[in-house]
Amino acid sequence: MIKNKIELIVPYTIFFLITTVLVLHPINEFGHFVYMLDDAYIHLAFSENLAKYGKASADSFSLSNPSSSPLWSLILFIFYKIDFLQNTYQYIPLTLNILFSIFSIYYFNEIVKNVFNNINRIKLIVINSFFVLAVPLPVLSIMGMEHSIQLLLTLLFVNTIMHRHVNLIKITIISILLVMTRYEMSIFIGASFLFDYIFFRKGKEILFKYVLIMVLASIPITIYGLTMKFLYHLSFFPDSIISKLNDKGGKIIDIIQVLNQSNEDYIIQLFFFLSFTYFSILLVSILIFRKKVKEKKILFITLTAATMSIFQLLFSGLCPIRYEAYLVPLLVIMLFDLLFFSKSNIIKVGISGLLFIMVISKVIFPLITGYYGTINIYDQQILNSDFVNTNKIKTVALNDLGTISFFTNAKIIDLEGLGTHSIAKMKENGTYTSKKVRKEIIDNNTDWMIIYDSWYKNENIIPPKCIKIGKTIMKNNYICGSNEVDYYYCGNNTKKAKMEFDNFKTFVNKKSKGMVTAYEK
Repeated sequence: MIKNKIELIVPYTIFFLITTVLVLHPINEFGHFVYMLDDAYIHLAFSENLAKYGKASADSFSLSNPSSSPLWSLILFIFYKIDFLQNTYQYIPLTLNILFSIFSIYYFNEIVKNVFNNINRIKLIVINSFFVLAVPLPVLSIMGMEHSIQLLLTLLFVNTIMHRHVNLIKITIISILLVMTRYEMSIFIGASFLFDYIFFRKGKEILFKYVLIMVLASIPITIYGLTMKFLYHLSFFPDSIISKLNDKGGKIIDIIQVLNQSNEDYIIQLFFFLSFTYFSILLVSILIFRKKVKEKKILFITLTAATMSIFQLLFSGLCPIRYEAYLVPLLVIMLFDLLFFSKSNIIKVGISGLLFIMVISKVIFPLITGYYGTINIYDQQILNSDFVNTNKIKTVALNDLGTISFFTNAKIIDLEGLGTHSIAKMKENGTYTSKKVRKEIIDNNTDWMIIYDSWYKNENIIPPKCIKIGKTIMKNNYICGSNEVDYYYCGNNTKKAKMEFDNFKTFVNKKSKGMVTAYEK
């Protein structure tokens, strides 16, 4: 497939070198690989429980649907069913993401050549290499999430729709898979069809076919939702989506919080989004009067990317490392079109500035996060799993589902609702209160609570019987929801609990190599 494609050697080399460093780093530190997001372990746990017990569940006890990507869960489900792969099951996401990244580089190269006819090889190498770094593909690989396959399917979709004669069967299959990967991709598909209809293909026949494809793409995800609703008595949409959409404030308020609180991470992310949206509008105004086929393709890419960037900003929050990764190749093409082919020096200077912004927000920051993120997950999430296993905790209340759902056999009360449907339902119905959460904790005979106190400063969710035993504080936190974890014992033997935490304190201080310090209350 890559025969005579010299322009791919450099981007592939960059990808494999950085990915190798990111993969070997936790192996060198801990003796095994660790994903940089604990969300990867939620998918692994959910798919394993579905395969082993036939239950939609994060902990194999209570029914829940924490997966926001049905296709990714289905893929992991299939791999778990292959007996000889079960011992290496937790490394399947990493392996698949690396494979998806390899194909993504190839198809991005094809799209660039389609858009820029007769582009010289040096420019092609530069664009391809920047794409690898700007996503960035190595970081996406070690996340262990669905975003790598989302990116690949997006590139396949764009590559297919930009051909003069669209293969309708192929684009229908890709559309179905895209919507199964991420629900919001139905908006992307609809926007792409609309702008393709406006600029390239007109007539009632193609309009009818596009509408039909949209309907067909919605059928599998609808069947999935109805299965969860009627077979497992869960909600049509995953608990993860319900919980996030119903969190206090919502995504538009996130912007206000940025302005009020001056959070540096949010400011970097917001700056990226506003730059992206502003540039999209500026580029549209520049291109709107141009008539050549190449410019029409750029205009199609620009409008699609701008539409989705605004949608993501309003509804999915500010997380350009993963949620918007599929838009990065479109942005890269837009930027390099003006950098390489604009006759205006002013525009070229402006684009150079935007590329510098991308280097900071989409290359350096994510790579640093990826490098240290795996360490953070181990030092906090993996060690918490060890605490649950060592002390044979039967029921634990927490706010960060992740590793405990995969590495332990404990029953979980997820205070955020991703792994506990009853709490997600409270959020959906607008009946979420501290009193009801406390009742949930008490009714399930919770042994321990392992939570971020900082998340619940204004909520009285701790039952009176639960006593704070201690806390851990992590240095240099890049990825976890908080650098401080608080431990509450809810049983009857406080003396034993203090002894267990004292042992854990010694264990943590040794295992984390000084990066985490445990304190007794």
